[in-house]
Amino acid sequence: MMTLSKKDDQAQFQKQEDQIESIKSFANESQVVSDQVTAVVEEMKESIKQLTAIADRSTSDIIVLDKNTVESVNKIEKTFSALQQLASTSENISASSCYMNQKSEATKTTIGEINQKLSITKSVMDELLTYNQKMDEKIRELTKHTSKIDEINLFIKEIVTQTSLLSLNASIEAARAGEYGRGFSVVAQEIKKLAGQSHEAVGRSSEILAAVEQGVNEVVASVEAEKAAVSAGVNEVALINEAMKSISERINHVNELVSKTNVASMEQTHLTTEATEMLEEVVRVTNENAEQFHKTADQMEIQRTQINQLEKISDSLKKSSSELITSIQKFDFLEELEIDTVNIDDLTTQMNYLVLNSEIVTLDPKIHEKILLQHFSKYDNIEAIWSNRIDGTFIFSNPPAGLMNAKSRDWFIKAIEGGVFISPAYVSAITKKPCITISKAIIDRSGKKVGLVGMDVKLD
Repeated sequence: MMTLSKKDDQAQFQKQEDQIESIKSFANESQVVSDQVTAVVEEMKESIKQLTAIADRSTSDIIVLDKNTVESVNKIEKTFSALQQLASTSENISASSCYMNQKSEATKTTIGEINQKLSITKSVMDELLTYNQKMDEKIRELTKHTSKIDEINLFIKEIVTQTSLLSLNASIEAARAGEYGRGFSVVAQEIKKLAGQSHEAVGRSSEILAAVEQGVNEVVASVEAEKAAVSAGVNEVALINEAMKSISERINHVNELVSKTNVASMEQTHLTTEATEMLEEVVRVTNENAEQFHKTADQMEIQRTQINQLEKISDSLKKSSSELITSIQKFDFLEELEIDTVNIDDLTTQMNYLVLNSEIVTLDPKIHEKILLQHFSKYDNIEAIWSNRIDGTFIFSNPPAGLMNAKSRDWFIKAIEGGVFISPAYVSAITKKPCITISKAIIDRSGKKVGLVGMDVKLD
């Protein structure tokens, strides 16, 4: 009986011990879950804070974009109006260019006709100059003949004078001869009479010849004046012809410019039309964007409401987690553990060795992996080792970290503040066994904190 009773007591005691271990295991796992929930809540709060900031910035940006969109639409409408005016102006320029082109072509035709008439005038003037030269030659020949007639007239006048003298001498000789010379005296008188008539005729001939010479001289003067006038006319026609050629060249140049202006104006009208169509499309797209901005703003308000709801859920989770932790702590399992079971000085030395390594300051993930894994393999009581940048992100972690960012964790905050941080005993999220965390900041050569190294150490 006693043996059976003792065995029953031992079985009952073992059963109670197993139940206690199960409760401890459950408490440890609950502690881990609670810690994980707390960590998730902290990350959620950080994410909510960032989401709220993003929502605020997005809302602010949407307001600015909406304002800019309205201003853009107003400016585009003004530009559209200016383009319409430009299109109207281009059409006017095109019409004016066409009109100028027509007038320029008409002017070109008229100048061509004037050039033809000037060519005819030049030919006539050249012929007139030729006739004038021939007339001058004929008149000069007439002047020569007149001079010869005058010479003959002088010769006749001398003959008449000699004849008068001879008739006078004959009369004197007839008078001396008396009766015998009476008949000869009659002949002498007749000769004298003929000589007088010849003298009168020569005088009249001289007067007529003088008048002819005067007329010829006047004709010569007129011919010379006409010749000079014709030469001047020929020169003037030549100058006018050159001037008309210059005008014709300029008209041709103007005509080319007008043609180019017309083509450019038509191209401008075409481009203005295309630009107007594109602006209409831009206005349409801008208005659609404005509508999308308003829809986005509405969605941001919905998102803000959801963020607020998520924050409430986060607070509720945090509260539940805290209540769970409080309930678990009532078992006082962790109070039975002694941190003295690990050598704190040895851990501090290890940590100082790690963070003072010159290669660890580089924050290179491959270098961190190499150094931290070597250290991890040397010590059996290290269950996790990791490193973080100053912004809380992980450089390396073995095992892989369950957190995205450690910035809100107590071991991160205290280590960055300075010195070696050693946590109280808690349940490891990896092994579900009691452990402590030790961490220390990484400091570069300038004394600036650039990250940290952390370890989870098992407690027996």
